[in-house]
Amino acid sequence: KEWEEEVKKYGPKEGPLYKAVLSDFRFSHAVRNCIRCGTCVSICPAAHFNDYNPREIMRIMIDGIDSEILELCREKIYHCAQCHYCLVRCPRRNQPAIVVIILRDLSHEWGLSTEPMKAFTRVLKCLLMTGTQISPDMIQGDFFPDWGPKTRRMGNFILQLRERLGSKPKGYEGL
Repeated sequence: KEWEEEVKKYGPKEGPLYKAVLSDFRFSHAVRNCIRCGTCVSICPAAHFNDYNPREIMRIMIDGIDSEILELCREKIYHCAQCHYCLVRCPRRNQPAIVVIILRDLSHEWGLSTEPMKAFTRVLKCLLMTGTQISPDMIQGDFFPDWGPKTRRMGNFILQLRERLGSKPKGYEGL
């Protein structure tokens, strides 16, 4: 909450968060004259399941408003799957996924994100217990509520389908 008051003091492209991101050597390679066409959104798997939008990430970074960057660092950047499809499809070769990596590094370094890390802890626990990050059995109605409402609906559908077929997920209790 102390950051919320701090970032209000600065105008566009003047705040410490924006300057920290801008000073990262990866930034100049990741942001190249974004035309905000939305091609990155159409290919982004995270945008289909969450309140995540790579074009919004780029807009916020181009505008350089610290309060919006802070909001990204609190949760939205953790929805990115790091597939880098946004780079493959972008006509200008912009890389929102790299911007997300920079923001995640900054968020961790400055202590801006604690709640979103819980999802990563669950995935890591699964990786250690089963050897995989996620399996179809894990897509259940309330298993990863932070993945968004579309995932919950899909998970409920999968559970209903399994019940009809007489199959129940096993082996992931307690994750």
